Amino acid sequence: MSLADMPLLDLTVEDFRLENQEMGRLEAIARGSSKGVQIDNLQLSHDDSVLKMNGVWRKYGNGDTRANLQLDVVDAGKMLSRFGFKDTVRRGAATFKGDVSWEGSPADFSFGTLAGTMDFHAKSGQFLKVDPGAAKLLGVLSLQSLPRRLSFDFRDLFSDGFAFDEISATMRIAQGVVYSDNFQMRGPAAKVSMSGMANLDAESVQLRVKVFPKLSEGVAVAGALIGGPIAGVGALAAQKILRDPIEEATSREYMVIGPWREPDVQKLTKPKAEFRQGE
Repeated sequence: MSLADMPLLDLTVEDFRLENQEMGRLEAIARGSSKGVQIDNLQLSHDDSVLKMNGVWRKYGNGDTRANLQLDVVDAGKMLSRFGFKDTVRRGAATFKGDVSWEGSPADFSFGTLAGTMDFHAKSGQFLKVDPGAAKLLGVLSLQSLPRRLSFDFRDLFSDGFAFDEISATMRIAQGVVYSDNFQMRGPAAKVSMSGMANLDAESVQLRVKVFPKLSEGVAVAGALIGGPIAGVGALAAQKILRDPIEEATSREYMVIGPWREPDVQKLTKPKAEFRQGE
């Protein structure tokens, strides 16, 4: 019987496990086609997350899976704990979605052969202070492992766990290497932008990181206490207008290169502003 003659598969498993790893409730609808096994719907539902997928498993040659994926994470801390990364993140909702492929069947998912494009967005969580060996890449992206490599300008913001309001990125993936030029992380204390690559197989990074400390409203509050409400409003308005150039002036930029556990961190020197007569 050819794959095109494969009958419709409509499967539900209440407690699906993959190599003893609890995955949740599995629902799958698939059928044979001229291209291989057409996956009309595959859904893994757990209390902390829901994974939805459709695509095709092509059995020709070495075979590969091409899929449209969406992972909606209700609680990132709980999901990471389930996969062995306990106490790395507190709370946090997240969404991954995009078109990817990998060698083999859907169950053969591997970072080493992963390719495609994905959008990532997360909100309302906090990176916890952890041993970087437990979650090495997470330690780099949250910047909490970097102060130990450098006399960091913003040590207090990251070393004890950075709270984030929002994280977003578009990721391009080829042969297990993830590229992004728009990784953005925003929190109450700072915002961070990154560009570069992370090799998931070799466990290495090459990143350009820029940190912008957030300006507080303390100046305006102080103005209100000292000079009255009008002075406070004036200080607040001036601070809003000047926020971007002030944040740029107080920002710091770094190159982070090497293995996840022990990356080399170099502070980049800002070019000096040129003074032109008459300006």
